[in-house]
Amino acid sequence: MKKIIAALTFALALMLNPSAIADTTPAPEKSAYKAERSAFKSAMETYKAAKQAASAQIKAAKASFLTAKESATTPEALEEAKNAFKAAKAAALATVPAKPVKPVKPARS
Repeated sequence: MKKIIAALTFALALMLNPSAIADTTPAPEKSAYKAERSAFKSAMETYKAAKQAASAQIKAAKASFLTAKESATTPEALEEAKNAFKAAKAAALATVPAKPVKPVKPARS
């Protein structure tokens, strides 16, 4: 019901004032898009490399945790091993940058 009301409101607003709904952001130029695309590709490669390095660090921490888990004789030692693994995992994931945003293609004119 809410979707129908929203669609009717949008249609009514479009009929009353079509220029109010128009996109106000200009489409990027083709040369600017090419530059953004190349920057995106290099940022994506950096992201993938950092993600792979973090994955390797997490695997090493997991192996260390499993070794400590097998040799732990007390619940406190097991808890310390778990906390050390969680800290190593958080540190590895903190080195990964945010995933880059794909640039918007320019509109055809």
